[in-house]
Amino acid sequence: AAGDEAEVDAVLRRWRPSPELALSTFLSVWRIGPTDERIGWLIEDLQDGRLAPNAFRWLILGGWGARANTAPLRSLASALLATKERPARAAALSLVLARMDPSPDSRVELLDVLGEAVTSLASVPDPDTMLAYEWELGCKKLHEGSRDDTIIGASIEALRSSESLGFADRVWTALHPLLATHGARIWAALTPLLEKSTDVARVLVDMRGSGLLRHVPSDDVLRWIGTDRGRQIAVAEMCGAYEVPLN
Repeated sequence: AAGDEAEVDAVLRRWRPSPELALSTFLSVWRIGPTDERIGWLIEDLQDGRLAPNAFRWLILGGWGARANTAPLRSLASALLATKERPARAAALSLVLARMDPSPDSRVELLDVLGEAVTSLASVPDPDTMLAYEWELGCKKLHEGSRDDTIIGASIEALRSSESLGFADRVWTALHPLLATHGARIWAALTPLLEKSTDVARVLVDMRGSGLLRHVPSDDVLRWIGTDRGRQIAVAEMCGAYEVPLN
């Protein structure tokens, strides 16, 4: 009830001068839900070092983010991303997505921080299943918001860093809606990876079946190949037996 929450908030305000009660405040806010003031307390305790960034992973449970107002949630997500800690960054992505789903009006306000989260988490080499799923979902919402540049940059970084074939599949799924309109740009961003001997075999496996070369001008591909035998073989690996126009 509102009266009960008012009493709890009064207690939490009295706790503010006591750093040792920061975790108790966090757990209370997690249980009773967000308000602008409560989110402000969490940000303050995080930035002052009274709360470990990893604690915030608990906020992704129970629809907590969906109940928050957009502006303070955006500030919390930015503070979590600034910690550079993987669980905190993953929590930021989850919270932003949770808020965007029930509130289409909030999507424009949250696109920037969503892009920061997707870009930041692209360098995680071995994301778990939930993080990989939410990363792909974040790309989908960025595409809906016309933030394709962010998706391309984050995707190339993910392909560079990923040690997980399953995550690479999600990266190409995220890129698929962009191929028809941005195929040449994606190819131009991808070729530096193909020129690194340490990356080329893994990237070729990851992109097989992506259909990218159907959307890249053949002159661009042939120009990149030149007379290099290794690049000829690499492009042959990328193409299906009847891939147009490079078959």
